Amino acid sequence: MADQSVQWTTHPIQAFDEIATQWQQLNQKTANSLLLDPRFVKPLIKYFGESEMLIALARHHETLVAASILTKVGFGQWQTFQPSQAPLGMWLCTPDYFHNRSLYQSLTRSLPGTVLTISITQQDPKLLARPVDDKHFSTLDYITTARLDIPEDFEAYWQSRSKNVRTSVGKAKRRLEKEGKKITFDVGKALNNIHDDVKKYGQLESDGWKNNTGTAVHIDNDQGKYYTEMLSAFAPEQCQIWRYYFDSELVATDLCINDEETIFILKTTYAEPWQRYSPAFSLHVDGVEHCSKIGLKSIEFYGPSMQWHKKLTDDERVMYHLTYYTSSLVKTLKERLKI
Repeated sequence: MADQSVQWTTHPIQAFDEIATQWQQLNQKTANSLLLDPRFVKPLIKYFGESEMLIALARHHETLVAASILTKVGFGQWQTFQPSQAPLGMWLCTPDYFHNRSLYQSLTRSLPGTVLTISITQQDPKLLARPVDDKHFSTLDYITTARLDIPEDFEAYWQSRSKNVRTSVGKAKRRLEKEGKKITFDVGKALNNIHDDVKKYGQLESDGWKNNTGTAVHIDNDQGKYYTEMLSAFAPEQCQIWRYYFDSELVATDLCINDEETIFILKTTYAEPWQRYSPAFSLHVDGVEHCSKIGLKSIEFYGPSMQWHKKLTDDERVMYHLTYYTSSLVKTLKERLKI
């Protein structure tokens, strides 16, 4: 169990390259997630980080037991680095230290200035079990997210889904066939094609509603540069870009990374003029079949569970935030004032 001998050191964010090997070794011992792999994290820092962020490393004697990237978000308030492109907060920890107050007390002493709270954002209970609230810790629901255990027998799986869903997909495909449209699902992963695939993704997204909110990916904005660099780091073995065509027109696409068992769908977009044919949903149905054929075990969606997720899977779980309060009084006041 954790004890007072746990010691944290802090380092400027510019030192991430120097600690990346240690970070990955701890990742492999704990979460073992591509979403916390340095290949995923480094471009996040480059395009969405701030120069004042800190890397914090905790050791019990000589053994690294926790690591995080932290940013100050207000007087006395720190939280894990959490750009919107990251499904998980930047936190690695061996499970037996996660809910031990001494780990956070030591971190508090290592951070500059007054520290009142430390928030660990967007945690997955499959990776770190959700702690029980007490006078120094509180948790908050983040989102309900979905996953799918990929079936070995796709046809049996598809027959187990709602008849209405199967009928709707079938009708859409038959209408397209009557219009003379050829439907094609394919997968891109070649390193020299990543730039063009992200560019085409951005063109689809920029033609849709996200363009009006300023949140669309574009090959020349930070999001486009991030996805190009990050996907290139995983290509070709651990990168998949799903593409769905009507004839030669790209109508839906997903940006994904995968390890030996799990594929993570990071971004999805589709051509809104073809919305009546539900191209994104059909893309995902064919994507499940593709995963079944190549032997992957699960799909993680890591976004708010939506109706289309429920058409594919019944497996959902609630992600959460954890906040540590240096004083139980601070926790009580914050809860009473609802701040």
